Amino acid sequence: MQRTRQHGFTLIEILIALLIGLFLLGALLIIVQSNKRAFSDQNQLSVLQDSERIALSLITDVVQSTGYFPDPTNNSAATVFPAAGAFAALQTLTGTYSGAAPGDSISVRYGTVQSDRIINCSGGSNTTGSLTVPTLYVNTFQVVNGQLQCTLTTGNVVTGTYQLVSGLTNMSVL
Repeated sequence: MQRTRQHGFTLIEILIALLIGLFLLGALLIIVQSNKRAFSDQNQLSVLQDSERIALSLITDVVQSTGYFPDPTNNSAATVFPAAGAFAALQTLTGTYSGAAPGDSISVRYGTVQSDRIINCSGGSNTTGSLTVPTLYVNTFQVVNGQLQCTLTTGNVVTGTYQLVSGLTNMSVL
């Protein structure tokens, strides 16, 4: 019986195949990292857009409530909106202009009674107080240290500061 000589791969061929495999694996890892980074960037952008959308919706709701007071037969604008702070008597909307950061600020005020469902910048409504005598609310929107925030004042007391959106440098109100 005659033996046939077996042929295999030489060491050089194996090393070249290994080098090609490592090159392809490196390219695959770069693609995976790029996709991961792109997904992360898109996710962060989506979160920012959602925060902006919620903040604009909240600002819209609050600004639309400017000057509201319940039961005009028993209350008048003169009694609900006296001169106080930056507001003149009967004034319900005021703001400041600044062309430089942090930009403009806007303050709105309105009067609510318990359970009338008028939204303030905390996202809540008046759940305490009188059912007939309005409680005065002032909501001030401004950018502070890169964050759009709202300061809520109930009566004459600051009851909270709420961070709405981060990553801003300026706000313009037109």
